[in-house]
Amino acid sequence: MEECSPPMAHDSPARSELDTFTPPRLAEQMAASLPDSELMVVEAATHVVPIERHEQVRDRIQTFVDERIMPLPGSPR
Repeated sequence: MEECSPPMAHDSPARSELDTFTPPRLAEQMAASLPDSELMVVEAATHVVPIERHEQVRDRIQTFVDERIMPLPGSPR
């Protein structure tokens, strides 16, 4: 992770509750290693959570960007 480009400085990793491919411990370690990140845990989803729950993932990413990356002028950060 230390060699990632600057856009990775803000990330919102997601893990799914039923993911048997990526253990929760690894997702939590990834989130902990990324400054200003948030870990999204999606219930009743598998490793392909961006496909299974695309609307939920899209909405969370949009909220993250709106609140943390590009807040509106005058809004609290």
